[in-house]
Amino acid sequence: MKRIAGFSLLILALIACDKTASDNFVDEDKNTEQIVTGRNLNISFTTQAPNGEYAPNHILAVWIEKEDGTFVRSLKVRASERKKYLYTWKASSSSNENDAVTGATISSHKTHDIDWNFLDSDQKAVTNGNYKLKLELTDANAQGPVSTYSFAFTDSVISTQYDDKSSFKDVSITYTQTVQ
Repeated sequence: MKRIAGFSLLILALIACDKTASDNFVDEDKNTEQIVTGRNLNISFTTQAPNGEYAPNHILAVWIEKEDGTFVRSLKVRASERKKYLYTWKASSSSNENDAVTGATISSHKTHDIDWNFLDSDQKAVTNGNYKLKLELTDANAQGPVSTYSFAFTDSVISTQYDDKSSFKDVSITYTQTVQ
């Protein structure tokens, strides 16, 4: 039993020490090394009615793709019976909802605030690179508006406001880091 407990502590110590170079940086003002302990991308947007047969009720999908279109993770899927009409999301994600915020049809248009911790649908950290935020909604038994917003994930903190598109307005992303 002691051997197993000692081995477990060794594994935990090795995991705790496993930091990649991109997780560390030097704070030039203090000339000290800083360790990034958390990353977050806040996504905010407001939906507007495309005026389908069920308006203002609508269904919504929010997901992340790599620049080449490879699915990364669903962040929010609010649909139940009519999920089949989120055609673009279904084609990209194969209906993958792992760790997404899910729920029934939304009854009114509003502002959505979503946080993403830079983990993919398998809970693995994504690498720096170019990504796309995808938004899709419909208030009819048909394809609705889909909008794409590109962003670069680097070690730099960013805040971006995008132009209004179709049924999505006030779209912004803000990337923050927590450091020690």
